[in-house]
Amino acid sequence: MDALAFDGERPDAAALSGRWREILRVAREVIALLPADQAGTCVMSGEGLFRGDVEELRTTLAEGTIWFRQGSIRGVFPRIVS
Repeated sequence: MDALAFDGERPDAAALSGRWREILRVAREVIALLPADQAGTCVMSGEGLFRGDVEELRTTLAEGTIWFRQGSIRGVFPRIVS
């Protein structure tokens, strides 16, 4: 990190590493909860794109209140319109 220029205070590498490891831990937990046959689909809820945490995901999966949507939710990739 010595070779990098920061706009402000230099971040603590140990803190960044810890945060990154926590993000990966949570991501692995989410992936383990989701059905493998729905890989690559959007996880949707009554409010649109599901944005809950692991516990909310666990609950909504058990309740059956989320669904999986194929395709684009508009805005992920640019579209060229002629």
